[in-house]
Amino acid sequence: MSAPIGDDVYVMTGATLVDAEVERSVVFPDATLKGTTVRRSIIDAGSYLEGVARSSALIGPTTRIPARSESDAD
Repeated sequence: MSAPIGDDVYVMTGATLVDAEVERSVVFPDATLKGTTVRRSIIDAGSYLEGVARSSALIGPTTRIPARSESDAD
């Protein structure tokens, strides 16, 4: 498992990064990023992002954005 951390990144204690790439972002406590790319974003406390890419995003507290499965597609 890797989590490349780019320039200007602050990951607070308690955040979890698994196979995530983060650049120029702030990740708050208890946020979880799995298989996710985040650039120029703020990921608030308790958020969960999986299998997505976000740029210039503001993800609110306790937001859940899991990867969509094929069964979820319209």
